[in-house]
Amino acid sequence: LKAQGVSRARPFANGVDEWFLTAEPGPTADPGSLLFLGSWLPRKGIREVAAAFPLLLRDEPDLRLTLAGTGCPEAQVRAAFPAWTQDRLIVTPAVRGDAALR
Repeated sequence: LKAQGVSRARPFANGVDEWFLTAEPGPTADPGSLLFLGSWLPRKGIREVAAAFPLLLRDEPDLRLTLAGTGCPEAQVRAAFPAWTQDRLIVTPAVRGDAALR
């Protein structure tokens, strides 16, 4: 780094747990399923998810969307989607540890 003009640098830990990088691949996901895993915040792309899912359903009517770890009430997440899509949504506001991988 000094050769690039950086006089001080400090290492920091990887933001991903080591088990995630070394875990064996799990079973293949159902091709009719989508997953949004993250906080239900505008900066996380929630407007785009809510706008895109109804468009995808028009071509793939059996598609399901799981929204996990949203950190807010289920009703708040569901309010972003049209009424006719509600039966295709699975909302899990909190996910603990490796439960998200099951």
